[in-house]
Amino acid sequence: MTAEDRIAALEQRLGKVEDLLAIRNLQHAYGYYLDKCLYDEVVDLFAEEGEVIFIGGIYKGKKGAARLYA
Repeated sequence: MTAEDRIAALEQRLGKVEDLLAIRNLQHAYGYYLDKCLYDEVVDLFAEEGEVIFIGGIYKGKKGAARLYA
């Protein structure tokens, strides 16, 4: 394995670790905001094209999330 191959493999592993940390941070922020009743901040975590499925309802986009949480 060449040095370039090792660097490429390490960069790929680092990218995966960074992605996992970003997901964990998002999950922690979501839980924290819910616990503190910071519903506007919860809504800000969602993408415009995202959707929430909750108790049979589908809430699309930030406006849908705002209807659910705020």
